[in-house]
Amino acid sequence: MRESTIREIVSAAIIAAPVILIILLLTSVSWFEPLLYIMVMGISVIINMGTNVVFPSISFITQASSALLQFAITMDYAIFLLHRFREEKENGMDAELAMKMAIKSSFSSIGASCLTTVAGFVALMFMRYTIGLDMGVVLVKGILLSLITVVFLLPGVTLFTDRLLERTRHKSFLPSLAKLGKGVVRFGAVVIILLAMVIVPAYLAQSANAFLYGENSMLSIEDSDFGKELERINEKFGNYNPLVLLVPGGSIPDEVRLADELMEKDYVTSVQTVVTLADPAIPREILPDDVRRSFLSDNYTRMIINLDLLEESEPTLQAVDEISQMARQLYGDGYYMLGQSSSVSDIKQVVDGDFSTVSWISIAMVGLIILFTFRSLSLPVLLVLVIEASIWINMAVPYFMDETLSFIGYLVVNAIQLGATVDYAILLTNRYMENRKTLSKKESAVKALTDSGWSVITSALILFVACMGVGIASSIRAVSEMILLLGRGAAISCVLVLVLLPQLLIIFDGVIRKTTLKSRERDKSDIKEEQSP
Repeated sequence: MRESTIREIVSAAIIAAPVILIILLLTSVSWFEPLLYIMVMGISVIINMGTNVVFPSISFITQASSALLQFAITMDYAIFLLHRFREEKENGMDAELAMKMAIKSSFSSIGASCLTTVAGFVALMFMRYTIGLDMGVVLVKGILLSLITVVFLLPGVTLFTDRLLERTRHKSFLPSLAKLGKGVVRFGAVVIILLAMVIVPAYLAQSANAFLYGENSMLSIEDSDFGKELERINEKFGNYNPLVLLVPGGSIPDEVRLADELMEKDYVTSVQTVVTLADPAIPREILPDDVRRSFLSDNYTRMIINLDLLEESEPTLQAVDEISQMARQLYGDGYYMLGQSSSVSDIKQVVDGDFSTVSWISIAMVGLIILFTFRSLSLPVLLVLVIEASIWINMAVPYFMDETLSFIGYLVVNAIQLGATVDYAILLTNRYMENRKTLSKKESAVKALTDSGWSVITSALILFVACMGVGIASSIRAVSEMILLLGRGAAISCVLVLVLLPQLLIIFDGVIRKTTLKSRERDKSDIKEEQSP
């Protein structure tokens, strides 16, 4: 597993890097600009991976996914800053003043984006299943390092290479999004109805997903070496799935009764314990030392129960529950059950609570950050609603495709997608609020989509491509599913931000103005309020 993890990180980078470079080349106006992005963000990733030495260890799942996740999630910080720098220069400012204004103008969006992403990873730290803490700590550190490199390194490097940026300047390959913006606003009612028809069933479907909790189900997929070898072993020798029962010693009749009841079950192939290996009438004091050491202690008797069942399946969970009931009838709560299948049941109980904990903590933290960023009571609700709707759609796909998910993928993406893609909504909303100083609400929405649309699309595309690279390269089920979910989620979030959010900003414009501090100073366009763009 360690060897495949290291190998797959390289494979993922080889798959994703060329496509990301092409995306950056197409969405920039300078041949040199993409190299700035890659250099600055690459430095932050290297620093983060190097500083992991401060931890005693990190999970191989974190190691396999954190580098490209950090690179893809935080790339938009650099994109937002340089796009704003270019706009200020086009307004006639010299490079140094343009950079100062770009930092000042974009810092609220970049800072809020950073904090919301951090909030998503912090929410993972509240999982009782400690992979969340491991991944959360490493990626929070990475996000903060990326912010530092963008704010302190990128401006200096950009100014130092400004002449080279100008010399390698080319015409934009991207069309204007003005027509898209006008179309979205014009057909707002149709958009709302169509999305409602998708979002409502998606919400219901995502809550009905089926999950896998076992270690082997989490680590392997059918095409991996591990999965193929395990399948060959099971075909040759049958399923080997041992459970261990530790029952209070002292009552030989109870042990005989429990062993006999277990052997009557079709799913039990053998029961190894003192009363099955030796005649119960033989005094235990004269039994061989190996038998006593293996199955007896001062207080407990050990039973090894071999199940002819998969480690994780509905029949297996039913069998574990049935065995537990047999032991409880004889020993109350004084017994212990160990083994992969019993662990699946325990993990399920733990992480079922983690689902709601992680979700609500991430929503609360992201909502508070948006509240303080915009000083508004209504905008946090609208922005979180848009991204949560994209999460519901994303998580509904496995249900409709009749796929079973690793619980880690669902848990992690539920928090990360909100934190990592809500910055798309923050950027567009920030532009909308700026435009409302002089324009009507519909004009503001069109201009916000036109000005920020390509920044959002570029960021989402990079995250999507990076995730597809890791997802395709990884043979580790938990990593592959988690990253593919996040990549698809980024694409869905991008679509909803560009299509749904402008409608919500227009519809709730009056509510936003009444629930946002200094909103009256922002809006000088009351006479245009009912005009169409």
